[in-house]
Amino acid sequence: MNNTIRSAAAILLSVLIVLSSLTAIFSYLVKTTILSEDFYLGIVATPTYLSMVKEAINTEYKAQSSYVAIPEDVFDSTLDDAALHLMLRSHIASATAYLNGLAAFEKPVYPEDLLTAPLFAYLQEQSALEGVVPTEDQYKLLTEVAGDSGTIIQNQICLIDLDLVKDRGAFQSVHQTLLRLRDGFVPSILLMLASCALLILMNRKVWRTWLGGILVSFWLTGTTLMIPSLILTFTGLTKRLSIETGYLKYFVDTVLTDMNLYFLLWGLFLFIVTSVILIVLKWTYHPVRKGSSRILSQEM
Repeated sequence: MNNTIRSAAAILLSVLIVLSSLTAIFSYLVKTTILSEDFYLGIVATPTYLSMVKEAINTEYKAQSSYVAIPEDVFDSTLDDAALHLMLRSHIASATAYLNGLAAFEKPVYPEDLLTAPLFAYLQEQSALEGVVPTEDQYKLLTEVAGDSGTIIQNQICLIDLDLVKDRGAFQSVHQTLLRLRDGFVPSILLMLASCALLILMNRKVWRTWLGGILVSFWLTGTTLMIPSLILTFTGLTKRLSIETGYLKYFVDTVLTDMNLYFLLWGLFLFIVTSVILIVLKWTYHPVRKGSSRILSQEM
């Protein structure tokens, strides 16, 4: 193999190492964040998140209270923390199952009895004060009001409303790309290892050459990940999205910040480790001068 072909092959293998390592890192991110139920559950499990969801629901409850002339505290009493949290978990489980191609997407439904009981109690209390008996029409009307309340809760709980986008071509294209990227983790690792092995075989007699090529490839991978992540970290762009809804902004900010931190840590790790090893290799490299072997043979 002449030097030109050897150099071209070495460059190609180095490029494959960079691309396959980047693919592996992105693939692992997809599996552990975008398509991971545990990742989203960790976000909604915080008490702050549930409080923000309830605040958003209560904001819509105020408008509903004014419209149907029922006190706000009656609507507030329909909210049960345990039921809301269970609904959140059910929604995330259904959404991630759909994203992973495991099941159809279904929106969770808030328990009807938790909605109707306070409304019926209010009707009975008011009727007792007026000395009348509630009519079936009144109960029917309040059942419809409870249904509207359930829709309000469902809309606020379903932060990933796949019903709005799952049939669109753009979403389906992105979805399939994510699934392919998720399944590409093992193949990308194997490609990376194969490229490293071939680079070693090509330069097996000069270990500094193949080790340097592999290290430079990983150094480029780390730099590619680190620089954009540092820019996003210092500018704070991951937290500057203009989203008015409190819990939705918190959710999106957390997802983007965690993803950026993931890339930053991988970038810093690869950059620092490879830089240190490359510097050590440079310091410890002492090339043999031309003619030194002849001088030694003459002295002997």
